[in-house]
Amino acid sequence: MRISSLHTSSAMLRSINNNSIALNKTMEQMSQKKRVLVPSDDPIASTRLVQLSREQAAIGQYKSNITAVSGSLAQQETHMDAINKQLLSLRDKLLTASNATNTAKDMDGYASEMQAMLDSVVAELNTKSEDGRYIFSGTKTGVQTVVFDEASGKYVFQGNNSQRETTVANGIDIKENTTVGDVFFDGSHDLLNDLNSLVGKLKDPNTDFSSEEFSDAMKNMIDTVDDAYDAVSSKVTELGGRQNTLSMLGDAHTDVATSNELVQKDLSELDYAEASIKLKGYMVAMEATQATYVQITRLSLFDAI
Repeated sequence: MRISSLHTSSAMLRSINNNSIALNKTMEQMSQKKRVLVPSDDPIASTRLVQLSREQAAIGQYKSNITAVSGSLAQQETHMDAINKQLLSLRDKLLTASNATNTAKDMDGYASEMQAMLDSVVAELNTKSEDGRYIFSGTKTGVQTVVFDEASGKYVFQGNNSQRETTVANGIDIKENTTVGDVFFDGSHDLLNDLNSLVGKLKDPNTDFSSEEFSDAMKNMIDTVDDAYDAVSSKVTELGGRQNTLSMLGDAHTDVATSNELVQKDLSELDYAEASIKLKGYMVAMEATQATYVQITRLSLFDAI
């Protein structure tokens, strides 16, 4: 069977072209330090890499959420601790003011100190986050938590006791805020207004500080402060528990992300030693093919004459 020179030339050109493509592909892999450049290089590995990339993106978002929530909880814990310190000081002052030997002047002084403590607690309850949102207003973060209504002469809670949640892991949401309305405005005990009323009595020179009515008012106020202190302490403990949960989840995400990075590296990283051998092989093959092609194209029947 005769093989035409055109067929031979086409075959040689195809061989040169194939070697050139393989050579360029290997050089590109080496320059990018990747074995898989397009899905067709390794369909199974490419599919797995896409899955890992999505998982890494999700983990990145979870870790970002954890950082944000953890910072918010830390801020809330700081202010809740400050409130509890004020409540302890307030309790001590109430016990001192309960002494029947106090004069009207003494009571007026205690009233001023208690008013300052009350103002401090209200200020803590109206704390804003860095982005200007009220951290203790529940889901109504754009509304001031507590305001004093001049018309009624009472403190009014404008927030709510609803809680916001943030996703911090697959299928896991965590509460990102602490409620205070159930502590200071729970119906049976209205600490801010009860204290405000008591301060008014202490400042009133007509108040009979030795009366049973006044004594009961002081005892009730102390009980209210104790209940509030216990409630706030419980919330601080809960905040700590949520922080621990976030910390554990953050560590778990870091471990998974590290593991995924290793798998991604194994699936996509180029074996330089193997790639170098292939590169040399393709170069030798192409040079040999080119040399052969040159020799064949020079053949002529006239050489045999």
